[in-house]
Amino acid sequence: RGVPAEFVLQEDRVQVTQDWLDSTVNPALDAMPKHQRTAVGQDFGRDGDLSVIWILQEVAPTLWRTAFVVELRRMPFDIQRQILFHILDNVPLFHHAKFVARGNGQGHAEAALQSYGAARVDGVRLTAGWSGEWFPRYRRAYEDRSIQVPKSEDHIADHRLVVLRKGVPAMGDGRCKGAAGGQRHGDAAIAALLAWAAARQEGPPPAGASVNPPP
Repeated sequence: RGVPAEFVLQEDRVQVTQDWLDSTVNPALDAMPKHQRTAVGQDFGRDGDLSVIWILQEVAPTLWRTAFVVELRRMPFDIQRQILFHILDNVPLFHHAKFVARGNGQGHAEAALQSYGAARVDGVRLTAGWSGEWFPRYRRAYEDRSIQVPKSEDHIADHRLVVLRKGVPAMGDGRCKGAAGGQRHGDAAIAALLAWAAARQEGPPPAGASVNPPP
């Protein structure tokens, strides 16, 4: 349901968030295998839409599974950055992350780019060209079972909001009501799409990997 509006001025909000990260997010991070690459995607929202952070981890060269998903509603900008950076700092073998680089999300994507570099992070403008390339590839990942996702009615409903515009997949204008009572606008579908694109990104060895492992 989201944090109350006054949380943005709550003096201990950083510590409250850290306590939540320690109790809720860290167990999910600790449960991730340490020798497998991780990719992250985020669709950013502040007041109306959700912010969704989707974490994928490689199981095999042709299979990535969803490690966990974080959904934030009405979360202040500084706290969203705290949560995101905590995740990126602690996932095993951080490979790549992609963010929606428009609107309020542009500053968020830029902060991540500045902190982690262009080899690990980039912002995506969901143009017809980009969507026309990556939505079909994302769909094929489901069809050939290259991706594993949680069985969530909210996430299924988000994916159903994808429509065709002049033959190109895009997020429609419709909304649906989530299990927690708030409105959803396909935010999880975009975050998962970005995570998949990040997983397929070519680049240097993941952060923390040994380039020349001992025999």
